[in-house]
Amino acid sequence: MSKSDFPKLDELFKRLGEAAKRDVVVGYPVASGAQLHEDAGITNAQLAARLSFGDPEKGLPARPFLDQGMKSGQKKVVGALAQGLRKALRGEASVDDAFHLAGAVAVEEIKVEVRRGGQLAPNKADTIKRKGSSTPLIDEGNMLDAMTSEVRNAGSQ
Repeated sequence: MSKSDFPKLDELFKRLGEAAKRDVVVGYPVASGAQLHEDAGITNAQLAARLSFGDPEKGLPARPFLDQGMKSGQKKVVGALAQGLRKALRGEASVDDAFHLAGAVAVEEIKVEVRRGGQLAPNKADTIKRKGSSTPLIDEGNMLDAMTSEVRNAGSQ
């Protein structure tokens, strides 16, 4: 792109281009998802997938907590990203700062939805008795605590 007589406009286009090259992923990316869940004997990412999609062989119904949390928190996540990008466009923060903010809000919204129990399939009576709680997906909170967000290049894994 050539320089124009409008340096602020050039800077705006530069920052918009930076934003298009970045993504934020939420859940259990490679670094945090590879941690072994102490009680389950599998990684947090594997456990989250099993709980989210269900495991008929183990009698576990699907509980799509990431999807439901993102859906219920969508307005807050989009608002946080918009706020962060406005700051980035004004030069008050970086594009990555905007994505980090949106990721942090998304993680918190998912956790809120899980703690609320929302529209998740209920626990069986024996599970409630064992855990002492009727809230699905929360036993000791290890998997929920391991949830994070990561800012990376768009399209990368």
